[in-house]
Amino acid sequence: MEGINVIASSLITPLGDATETLNAITNNINAFKSYDKGLNIKNSKIALIKSDICDSDNYSSKLNKLAYKVGTTILDSIDNNILNERNIGLVFATSYGHLLDNEPSEGMSEWARRCTKALGFEEEPVVVSTACSAGSDAVGIACSMLEEDLYEAIIIIAVDIVTDAKRLAHSALGTMSTDILKPFDIDRSGMLIGDGAAALLLSKNEKLKSRARIIGYGASNDATGLTTPDITGKSVEMAINRAIKSAAVQLDDIAIYYAHGTGTKFNDQTESLVINKLFNSNKDLKIVGTKGAIGHSLGACGLIELILLIEILKNKKLVPTVGLEKPIDIVSDRFDLVNDNRLKNNIGLTVTLGFGGFNTAIIVESGEVND
Repeated sequence: MEGINVIASSLITPLGDATETLNAITNNINAFKSYDKGLNIKNSKIALIKSDICDSDNYSSKLNKLAYKVGTTILDSIDNNILNERNIGLVFATSYGHLLDNEPSEGMSEWARRCTKALGFEEEPVVVSTACSAGSDAVGIACSMLEEDLYEAIIIIAVDIVTDAKRLAHSALGTMSTDILKPFDIDRSGMLIGDGAAALLLSKNEKLKSRARIIGYGASNDATGLTTPDITGKSVEMAINRAIKSAAVQLDDIAIYYAHGTGTKFNDQTESLVINKLFNSNKDLKIVGTKGAIGHSLGACGLIELILLIEILKNKKLVPTVGLEKPIDIVSDRFDLVNDNRLKNNIGLTVTLGFGGFNTAIIVESGEVND
């Protein structure tokens, strides 16, 4: 694919903005706190965005406010002398947002339209909901739209929030951790969910200063089950190989594998098998996973992790995988466990694995263009 420039980004996690989040992760801090609302669930720990940013109990309002906040941050960064706001498209991503808990008559498209109007646009938005891969797939769709010259620029907004229904569902499904979230740990027992919101401004306009470039995208769907991944990893390999081909790079060129890393038995084992197979000759490849610090933000995680990956590449410094103590053997030498945080270059890969068999891979190259 032709490289698509990343012009601006905005991020809110339970640990703060991108800089605050990475600083906290560097210090092995996680955002989980116990919220016991009388729910019959395995674990009361969740990671919530601070209440001074938005109300944690009004789900619809919270989703809207987070989308508006990250969206307006992007709009404030736009240079109106270069970019025509009338030629900007919008792509939204979430899993179910607030829809499992209230306003069942409202669909995701209505939510996206309402957010679009609040941001001052009349353009019909695109809304993506491919479970936990939604944020990543929104990036792929946006890149395709730009390559087809449908817009001069596109704003991607991905938001997801913790709700009672999601907590109950993951507890019942057996995907919820009984302890802390321990990505790629031998003693992992599952995931914990968290709020998250992110926005990204993409464009091919060469007059705009670029912070990074999206150079590859690949996706697959294994349709193994509603919640169970293809444990052979073949479909994940397919998504990664498609991204590699799209980016016109080699597997050995990747410095960071930013993992989905949910801490569930099957997910982490599948990713470990794929990494060991595809990147066996890439001895310098490092793995990072951040859900042990900020939780699994479901439909928003792909965009959040892409933005954090860009920041990590820009800083040229790996961050630890919070919660990890005893790594799965076949990937144990891939983590920053002894402060070996050097990166061999500025190219990274982020992977998301969503319910329903959605697998998505994005390759990004950091570095400013048009200084």
